[in-house]
Amino acid sequence: MASKLHNALAKKLPDIQMSEAFINCVFLAMSGGLQDAYTYFTRNEVFSNAQTGNVVLMSTHFMMGEWYQGLKYLLPFLAFGLGVFVTERIQGKYKNATRLHWRQAILLIEIVILMASCPTQWTCLQQ
Repeated sequence: MASKLHNALAKKLPDIQMSEAFINCVFLAMSGGLQDAYTYFTRNEVFSNAQTGNVVLMSTHFMMGEWYQGLKYLLPFLAFGLGVFVTERIQGKYKNATRLHWRQAILLIEIVILMASCPTQWTCLQQ
């Protein structure tokens, strides 16, 4: 009986990664939007996730001849690129790992980085 139920469910459920499930996408989009809103309003009008926004704002300042103001968008853009590079390296090295999936390792690294930056964030919130 359990075997038949398992087979029936397996046929009906989509064959996708859990990380690609709709509910995860919703939470990731909400998280990214909240992080962008936070960094834009409290961190000198720079986006943390929307690199398109940073490129547009950087280009706008450059075209208006405001070089110094445009450069403040370059560091987050380069940090994002570094994050993509590191993620690709980790995926390549640990793609076939069995104890911990490479996506989970990336998520743990992100959590550690966010927690390490908390002391600076809390002082900003207290002002």
